Amino acid sequence: MQNTAVEFEDAMIRYYTAQTGFPWENSDTDGRACANAIWGTDWVPSAPQTTLTAIQLSALDSGSPAHGCINELIGTGELKAGFTSIVGVLDKIYISSTDLTNKKLLVCYMPLSLAGQKDINANWKVSTGTDVAPTAWTEDDSTTKFCTSEGGTHTCWWCTQ
Repeated sequence: MQNTAVEFEDAMIRYYTAQTGFPWENSDTDGRACANAIWGTDWVPSAPQTTLTAIQLSALDSGSPAHGCINELIGTGELKAGFTSIVGVLDKIYISSTDLTNKKLLVCYMPLSLAGQKDINANWKVSTGTDVAPTAWTEDDSTTKFCTSEGGTHTCWWCTQ
């Protein structure tokens, strides 16, 4: 999951650098489908979104053939076509942002292994909302983690940004 989260984040950065915007800011078919998957409304260039509530990577594309954010990244060569074949992983990784104006993205997942849950080098966030559908993340004080895996009450997420 960590490799997939980092690869997606890197693809978004490469796409933004090459296209001067994120996939949902593109007015082509995949760009509009991407915006619809995230916000449920058509992409409107005059009223850009400023936040992105946590959404599963697996929900970023829809239809047959698939259109959306991941398809846009694949179409521009930022991701390999096989990226979508890891569905069991994509539905456990979430993308979100509290500040799209400043191009800040979080790509997060809950580590399954105890070793992953205790990684002291991780960029930890604590979720608000449920384990299955987080609504936002806040900073975790790494010196006093209260993750459920350590007997605490917080659901901790590993994030890249």
